[in-house]
This record gives sequence, C-alpha cells and structure tokens, in this order.
Amino acid sequence: MSQRTQSALLIGVTLLAVIAVLFALFAFTQTASAPVADVVPDEADVVLDDLVSDEVIYTSDFEPPTGLDPEATEVMPGARRLLSARSDDGIHWTKTSEVITDQGDVPELVVDENGTLFLYYYGWEMGEKKNDAAVAISTDNGETWVYKYVTLSGTEDAKFADPDVLYRDGVFYLYGSQRTQDDLIHIIVASSDDGLSFTYQGVALDVPERKAGVASTYEVGDEIYMLSLDVGSEPGSAGTHWLAKSEDGITFTQIGTVSFKDDDQTIYVLGNVVDDPVGEGVRAYLFGPEGAPLRSWVSADGQRWELATDFSLSLDEGEREHGFIGEPDVVQLPDGTYFMAYMTLIP
Repeated sequence: MSQRTQSALLIGVTLLAVIAVLFALFAFTQTASAPVADVVPDEADVVLDDLVSDEVIYTSDFEPPTGLDPEATEVMPGARRLLSARSDDGIHWTKTSEVITDQGDVPELVVDENGTLFLYYYGWEMGEKKNDAAVAISTDNGETWVYKYVTLSGTEDAKFADPDVLYRDGVFYLYGSQRTQDDLIHIIVASSDDGLSFTYQGVALDVPERKAGVASTYEVGDEIYMLSLDVGSEPGSAGTHWLAKSEDGITFTQIGTVSFKDDDQTIYVLGNVVDDPVGEGVRAYLFGPEGAPLRSWVSADGQRWELATDFSLSLDEGEREHGFIGEPDVVQLPDGTYFMAYMTLIP
C-alpha cells in the first residue's frame, strides 16, 4: 500500500465519526431552546403489578420514523438507520430483516437483571423531540420494541450525545459526550434505577486541552475501563482512543492511549467491548472507513489489544444497507446467544 493511500485512510477512517459527533453536539445546542423536561414516566407508561410479578410493562412515548429526512446529510442521524444481527457464538453472525429504527445513530446495548434488552441511541425525529437520546426496549430478546425518551436531571446543562451505558449492580450508568465552555469535549456520567430517568453525577473523563468523546465503558474482572475517541484528531492522532480507568464508575483517570490498526494499517474506531465469547478477557467490535468490514480485537487485561482474525462482517449494499456499516454494539442475551445493533445509511 502506498504512503498516499495510508495517509488517506488515516484521515478518512474517523472523518464521519468525528463530524457526526461534532454535528450532534452543535445541533443539540441549537435546539436547546426547546424545553428539556425532567420526566418521570406516567403510571400509564410503566406499570408494576406487585400482586402478580415484578415485570415492568412499557408503552412507547413515540412512533419511530420511517425513511430519511430529505434535508439530512449522511453525518446526521436523520440519514442513518439501526439494523440488527444475531449470533450463537459472538463470532458468526446472521443479519436480520428488521429495521429497529430509521433516523437513529450510535447504538448502545445493555441487558438488565430481569433480562430486558435496552438499546440506547441518538435519534433525529422522535415525536415531540428531535436530535436527542432515546431508548428502544425489548422484553423478548429483540423481537419487538417500545420506544422511550431518556431524560437527564440534576444539571443546568442537560445536552449530551453518543450515549454509552454500563449496567452494574442494578444501576444504569450513562456516559455521554458533552461540549465544554472552552469548545472542547468531555465525558459526563449520570445514573438511573430504571434506565429512563438519569441523574447527573459529574464529569467522568476530561483530557486537558483535548476533545474526548464517544465513550465505551467495560469491566475486566473487578476493573472498570473506558475507551474514548480523540475527537480532535490532530495530525498524526487519527483513530486515537484515550484509555482510562475508574474505581467507582464515576470518575475516570487517563492511563494511556490505544489505536486499532489492521494488518494493512487501516485505522478502526471502537463500537463496544464485551466479555470474549471464545476466550479469556474481553472482545472489542470496531468499524473502519467506507468499504471496510466490521472487525474485532481481543484483550486479556482490557489494556493491550490484538487483532482477531475470526470475525468480519461486511456491507450488503441494497434495500436495507447503503454506503457503509459501522458503530457495532454487541450484547449477550439471557438465552446465551448474541445480539448486535449497527448503523448504516438509509438507501
């Protein structure tokens, strides 16, 4: 591969991800004049039948849109859709025919202690809200979904993008990219008991003089780690992820940097990290530049990573997918199988 080609890949791999993050934060600022209510779901939305079971019954806050926003560019959520794939082993995947939502971006999956599947994402047109965080919830392993708003209270600045959620000891911890007053980006953290109404806890990660966004938080044994993309992408830093560590999941300290490159030196950007289905340690699912397949890296300690050769998933250009696929997020379901949500452009 020529030096010119390598340089193009270095610049191109993170361009769409970086532009999308900056656009989401800018657009959220522009729409901040619309009230952001600290909403607690109505009794009609969440019903606890204490006499029968502890099952939570959800009803949708809005109907997800179909098709793209004709005024949206491909870096906007309005031009993107979320699709799914399934696997018995986390390695070999079969794409489904289901569109989880159009006009959605940056999927994030967690399963709570009741086996309920939560798919957080950043949406465009969502009923009474626009360009905001939402969650699709499934009680049948992703066969059907209800769509709920996500709210953030406890702070005057409730604007964030790129939701990342860690479910730990019965609590949902949400990490989001937030623009600072000096035009940088840091990661905030909020917590919730129900996965819908979050309370601000503070700044989780701040890298001085840099833009740290698009977090992915994971556990390795008793250790809690975060990888956050360097959204600033100065020359020579394209694809750099800040590696940080925390004792409590609230405050993270940067301990290093990680870059993911395949054998051709193509740079990849992190989707999420899960326990490795076929080995010790953890496995990361990542996406590359347009035309590159989804790939995977593995780590025994959550800090040092090695390219895995057993996983690859490519674009199927057609009625469901267009342009590229990216932002893979994987979770193990209660039945032991694996579920993936990923992003593509709306054809």
